[in-house]
Amino acid sequence: MWLLQQGQQRSLQQQFELDIRERALALHRDISLNLEGLHALSVLFAQGQPSFADFNREAEKILTRHPDIHALEWIPKITAEQRQTWQQHNRQHYPDFQITQRQSQGRMVVAAERAVHFPVAYVVPLQGNEAALGFDLASNQTRMQTLQQSQDTGQPLASASINLVQAQGQQQGILAFLPIYRGNPRTVSARRQQLLGFVLAVYRIGDIVARSALYRDSAHLQLTLTDVSDSGHSQQIFAAPLAHAQQLSESLSYQLQLPDIWGRRWQLQAVAADGYWREQVSMLPMLMLLGGTSMATIFCLYCLLLLRRSTRVYKKLQRKTAELNAANCRLSELAKTDPLTGVANRRAFNEALKQVWQRCHRHGGQVALLMIDVDYFKAYNDRHGHIAGDRCLQQVASCLAQQCRRSNDLLARYGGEEFAMVLPDTDKPLQLAQHCLQAVSDLNLHHGGLPEVERITISIGIANLQPRQCAGMADLIHQADRALYKAKQQGRNRVVESDYSNGQVVPLVQVE
Repeated sequence: MWLLQQGQQRSLQQQFELDIRERALALHRDISLNLEGLHALSVLFAQGQPSFADFNREAEKILTRHPDIHALEWIPKITAEQRQTWQQHNRQHYPDFQITQRQSQGRMVVAAERAVHFPVAYVVPLQGNEAALGFDLASNQTRMQTLQQSQDTGQPLASASINLVQAQGQQQGILAFLPIYRGNPRTVSARRQQLLGFVLAVYRIGDIVARSALYRDSAHLQLTLTDVSDSGHSQQIFAAPLAHAQQLSESLSYQLQLPDIWGRRWQLQAVAADGYWREQVSMLPMLMLLGGTSMATIFCLYCLLLLRRSTRVYKKLQRKTAELNAANCRLSELAKTDPLTGVANRRAFNEALKQVWQRCHRHGGQVALLMIDVDYFKAYNDRHGHIAGDRCLQQVASCLAQQCRRSNDLLARYGGEEFAMVLPDTDKPLQLAQHCLQAVSDLNLHHGGLPEVERITISIGIANLQPRQCAGMADLIHQADRALYKAKQQGRNRVVESDYSNGQVVPLVQVE
């Protein structure tokens, strides 16, 4: 009897752990998909800071697709010298506008003087978030540390759990930051100088959990979510009490860590109540005691049923594990794909170029890089609008992707209207660049933004180097950038190839 109970308890523990892993994966997937909304919003800043009307229009679309986002905000970088002028400008729309901070008692006051402020300039929706307008994120040490880390690394980050200025009482939330730069800085000092600000999404932790599969059918579960990102310090960010008074089970508990969420590490702990045990445990042991003379027969039947049940649980565990692995692969691929064009994003480009560079350095190969820019794209956007501009980028990306015939060639969106193509071990990058130039021209996309420009065209800069003969990948990118600049300087709609000899830059060669 004792052996049977032990076997059933092990089976129940396996099923319980599988249930909690599925809930945790669903929560992580929902959070990751919501965070991707910030990338869609950052496209607005490719040509500089947008108007509030443009920001509001795009933000409302994102909020419709992602109801778990409480608010979307634009946080510009404002120096002490710019503060008064910037406040006066905003008072044209909000007469009482000023940069504020929150006192320890919770009251909003005028922000103290600082070298740099990060106030909330735009917030959507405004209703219910009025207290956030003008709030200086630099006034809070925890948020400022997150801002500085995101600024220096160029990576999106999420904050620790905080009390929201929009909320009444002590409602907990998290902020997700995505830095916006002028141009494409590659060093820490350049990022600090070229930072324009941050796009920010506000989440209420309770809302995220309540809408996720983690919280469904949890009447007999006590769930606790803890932030363990900071070594030596953990912070409870959400706790779901039992639906009504129940006795917790000492044997059914499980703890696991979710995959990283934009720099944060969350840990989930689940403890089952006795009601969970009663719903799952079979009544066969009790029937065996009451069966008397039929005890031997019932014992055999129970063993058979337990074996079948363990087999089903094991197969289900295998199937769910395969599904979890597939879901993780899909999430990984999503994180490396540009959501607008469907080609690789900047992160995937950096990883691919590093791998190709190292391989060619080992084997003495050659790496070609094509930097591609859509000509006069800002004028096109101004004439036709952002929706038409997005469609134009999608068509150009699809056309360029068709020119990558080899499996190890990579096309990526480098930023805004700029693309990059990595071509390892090729001796004909110039020929491929000419094909790309002609293919985009053959799309015959009407421009109309400038009188002298009839159709959408591209400019291409080429660098083709052997890793063993130059200082590093930075040389390859620099040479391709210079060639692209030369192509645009000479009138656009052309290809310019950079030549690199004996570690020195030699005159550029133009190919129209």
